[in-house]
Amino acid sequence: MSKRYSCHKISEGKAQAEAIKTHDRIMFYQVRPEDGMMEEKNHYLEGRIIAKKVLLFPGGKGSSVVQQDGLYHLDRFHNMPAALIVQDPDPVLVAGAIIMEIPMVDRLPQEFYETVKDGDTLLVDSGTTALEFVRLLDQRDGITVITADITIADYIDESMPSVDVVMLGGALRKGHRYLYGPLTMQALQMVHADLAIMCPGAFVPGCGFTTDFPQMAETKTAMIVAARKSVALMDASKVNGRGMYRFAELTDVNTIVMDRDPEGAVATSIAEVTNGTTPSLIIATA
Repeated sequence: MSKRYSCHKISEGKAQAEAIKTHDRIMFYQVRPEDGMMEEKNHYLEGRIIAKKVLLFPGGKGSSVVQQDGLYHLDRFHNMPAALIVQDPDPVLVAGAIIMEIPMVDRLPQEFYETVKDGDTLLVDSGTTALEFVRLLDQRDGITVITADITIADYIDESMPSVDVVMLGGALRKGHRYLYGPLTMQALQMVHADLAIMCPGAFVPGCGFTTDFPQMAETKTAMIVAARKSVALMDASKVNGRGMYRFAELTDVNTIVMDRDPEGAVATSIAEVTNGTTPSLIIATA
């Protein structure tokens, strides 16, 4: 079933867009109005576009005059966020959202913000979706990532001093920058993680989660077994996508996170499960 969260509505409206999250407070005057890019130095979102995104953040900062001026110029260039999910709303943000008709909510449960907790050990799959997830971990303390993906390990080593990384051994799949094979499988038998972050090549109703490389399917299955809980991250294009080798059934994961569920295919598959524990489905829009 889809997971819904209760909240407190501040400004009316609905939005469906890519979500972007930060643990840094935001001064909207530091966001370039022409394109919505965060320009504040050393901000977690520096260089990223917040225009037309669902923005999850703690709250505002800076003087009310400067903050209001930043909001005004973003609105003038039509580069405001699509919606605001804020933990600590202040009068300037509230007034700006209401006047500019931007959906805004607060008082969501802590579970919404903290899928990953400080100190967790994570088994992280390979691929671009997995890398985007890893980028968010910079806001956590004491995280350890276990992975077979060389790109992810390189990124953590170069850009995330607060995150530890453990590389699984194995043979290199050339052109894909991840490790696989008997050494990888042996290493997975020796570790235990709080959470496995899986990125399927496809989800096929009636079959499950698949990939197109048999040894990768073997690795993904072992990752799920080695973790206390597992999450499948995928976008809508993966539904009924390509993948010859199944690595998990629907009920093998605890949570599925998607940008949208085309034609309700995943929700329908969950509803059709007659035995076993069904996963939660979270649609990452507001």
